[in-house]
Amino acid sequence: VNCCTIDWVDEWSGHAMRQVARMSVARLDFTLGCGGGEEAERGLKQAAVGNACVQVYESVREMAARFYTERKRRFYVTPSSYLALMHLYSTLYTHKLHQITHNRDRLKNGLARLSEATASVGVMQEQLVSLGPEIELKQREAEKTLALLREDQAAVEEVRLLVAGEERVMARETGIVQEYAEQAASDLDSVKPILRDAIRSLDQLDKSDISEVRVYSNPPVLVLKVMSAVCVLLQKTPNWPTAKLLLGDPQFIDRLMQLESSSLPPKVFKLLTKYTDSPDFNPEKVGNVSQACRSICNWVLAMQRHYNVLKMVKPKQERVKEAREALQMAESNLKRKQKSLKLVEDHMGMLEKTYDNMVQHLENLKQEKVLTQDRISRASLLTSALGGEKERWIDSIAQLEHLLQFVPGDMLVCAAGVAFNGPFSSDFRSELMAAYKHACSENHLKLTNDLTLTSGLSEPHEVLRMYNQGLPKDAHSTDNALIVQNSAQFPLIIDPQGQAVKWISQMEGSKLKKSKLSDPNMMRTIENALRVGDPVLIEGFQEEVDPAFTPMLLKQTERVGGQEVLMLGDREIEFNPHFRLYLVTNLSNPHYLPTVCIKVTLVNFLVTFHGLQDQLLSTVVQQEKPALEEQKRENLESLARDKATIRELEERSLFLLHSSQGHLLDQQDLIETLTRSKAVSSEISDRIAMSERTAHNINRVRQQYLSVAERAAIV
Repeated sequence: VNCCTIDWVDEWSGHAMRQVARMSVARLDFTLGCGGGEEAERGLKQAAVGNACVQVYESVREMAARFYTERKRRFYVTPSSYLALMHLYSTLYTHKLHQITHNRDRLKNGLARLSEATASVGVMQEQLVSLGPEIELKQREAEKTLALLREDQAAVEEVRLLVAGEERVMARETGIVQEYAEQAASDLDSVKPILRDAIRSLDQLDKSDISEVRVYSNPPVLVLKVMSAVCVLLQKTPNWPTAKLLLGDPQFIDRLMQLESSSLPPKVFKLLTKYTDSPDFNPEKVGNVSQACRSICNWVLAMQRHYNVLKMVKPKQERVKEAREALQMAESNLKRKQKSLKLVEDHMGMLEKTYDNMVQHLENLKQEKVLTQDRISRASLLTSALGGEKERWIDSIAQLEHLLQFVPGDMLVCAAGVAFNGPFSSDFRSELMAAYKHACSENHLKLTNDLTLTSGLSEPHEVLRMYNQGLPKDAHSTDNALIVQNSAQFPLIIDPQGQAVKWISQMEGSKLKKSKLSDPNMMRTIENALRVGDPVLIEGFQEEVDPAFTPMLLKQTERVGGQEVLMLGDREIEFNPHFRLYLVTNLSNPHYLPTVCIKVTLVNFLVTFHGLQDQLLSTVVQQEKPALEEQKRENLESLARDKATIRELEERSLFLLHSSQGHLLDQQDLIETLTRSKAVSSEISDRIAMSERTAHNINRVRQQYLSVAERAAIV
C-alpha cells in the first residue's frame, strides 16, 4: 500500500446516469403518436426514459446479487453495461419507429391509390355514356368534310394541270428567245475584237505620224482615199483640204476613237462603200504608202464591218425585244394563275388540316372510350384483388397509429431484456421483465398489453422459422434467440447441451465456419471470415477470453484508405460489417469477470424443463409414431413458409402500389400481378388454415405421450 496510489472509483450516481440517458436519447423523436407541443413532449419523454433507465439498471444490479445468492451464478453489471443499454435502446427505438411509420405510410398510400381508383369508376362510367353520341357526331362531321375535300381536290387538280402546261410552254419559249438573243450577241461580239484592234492602232499614232500625212500638198491616191473615207465617216466633205483641216485638229485621233458606228446614219456607210469597195483600199497596200494611213484604213474597214454586222443583228435584237415583251406579258398572266392556284391550294391545305384534326380528334375519342372501358374493367379486377384488403388496411393503419405511443416504453423493456436478461434463468427473467415494466409505468411510459421480447422484437412467422431451424419450442429459448439476433455485442453462449450450436448451424447454413478454441487454424478461419463477412462459431471457451479476441469483440475498427480495417494482433484485416461471431462454452456455470461481461452478451442456453419436456416428447413420438412426428415437422415448415409468403405478398402489393407511376388503372401489369398475388394469397390462406387444423390434431395425438415425456424430464 505504501508503494502505490489507490484510485477508488465509486458507482455512478442516479443523477449522473439520468444525465447520460438524456444525452443518449437527445436525438430520438418522441413526438410521434403523442399529443401536446413537440418540444415539451420531447423533454418529458427524455426525462421519463432517463428515470426508467436508472430504475432498470438498479433492478438488474439487485437481481444479479440475488441470482448469485440463490443460484450461485455470477453476473456483473457495470456502467459500461448501462452505456450499452442506452446505445441498444437508441438502435431498437429508431428501427421500430421506422418500421411502424414505414408500414403505416405504405398502407396509407395503398389505401389512397385504391380509393382513388374506386372513386374514379363513377366518373368514368359517365364519360363512357357521353362519349358514344360525341363520337357519332364527330364521325358525321368528318365524313362531310371529306366529301367537300374530294370535290375541291378535283378542281384544284384541273387548275394545277393548266398552270403546269403554261409553265412548260413558257419555259420552252423563253429558251428559244434566249437562244436567239445569244446568237445575235455572239454575231455582234465577233466584230468587236477587230474594232478594238483598229482603235488600239489609232491610239498608237502620235503627232509626227499625223504631221507626216498632213504635209502632203498633193497626197498619194491611196492616202487621199483613206482620208476621204474618214471625212465621210465624220460627215465632212470628202476632199483634201477638209482632210487637212481634220488632221490639224489636236483631238483628231480622239474623235475617231470615240466615234460609234451605231450613231451614224445609213447614208454615211452607203457613201463609204464608194471608197472601201475599191481593191486598193487595203491596209497592206496603204501601208506601203503611209504607215499612219494604214492604221486609219484598218479603223475605217472595222467601222464599216461593225456597221454591217450591226445592221444584220439589229432586226434580230428587235425581234428578241418583242418576244421578251410578249413573254413578260405571258409570265405576268402565268403568275396571276399561279397565285390563284396557291390560294386554292392553301384553301385545300386548310381543309386537309381541318379534316386531319377531325380524324385525330375522332381517333382520340375512340381511344379514350377504349381506355375508359379498360380502366373500368381493371377497376373491377383491382377491387376484386384488393377489395377485401381495404377494411383490413384501415384497421392496420389505426392499429399502427395506436402503437406509436407505446414505442418508447416497449423498446426500453426490450432493450433491457436484450442487454441484461441473457445470463438469467426463466424465473429470474420473468421478474426482471416485471421490474422493467414497473419502471416504465412509474415514469408514465405506456406499454402494450402482455409485452414480451417475442412480441416486441419479432413477427409470428419469424418465430416459426426459428423453430424450423432447430430452436427449442419454449419461451426461454425463443428469448435467447432474440437476444442473440438483436444484441449490439457478439454473444457468448452458455450451451452445455448443444442446443444453441444446433440452432445456429441450421440458421446460418453452409456459410457458417466452425472452429474450436484449441484449433491451431482458428485465427486464420476468423481472418478469412472477417474479410468476406461470413459467420464464425467458436466452441470450447472457458472462463477467460484470450485478449486476441478483444479487437473483434469491441469492434475496434479504423478507416485506412477508405476501407474499414481491424487490427488482429500485428496485422491489419479488412473488416466486413456482415461478419458475425458466436462464442460458445459447454460449461454449465462459468464465472466471467466484468472485463469479459462488458465485451460480450452472455446468453444462458441451459435447457429448461418445458424445453426438455418438448424435446423428449418429440423423441417419444418419433419412436412410437414416426410418421406423425414427420408430419408435424413438415406441417410446421409449411406453416412457417406460408406465413412468410403471405407477408411477402402483402409487402409486394404495397410496394407495387407505392412505386406505380401515372394512373393506377392504366397499369395492366400491376393489376395482373395483384390479381395473381390475391389468388396465391387466398390459396395460401386456405393452406395455413388447414395446416393450423392439422397442427391442432397432431398436438392432440402427441398429448397422449406427454406424461411419458414429463416423467423423463423430471428424471
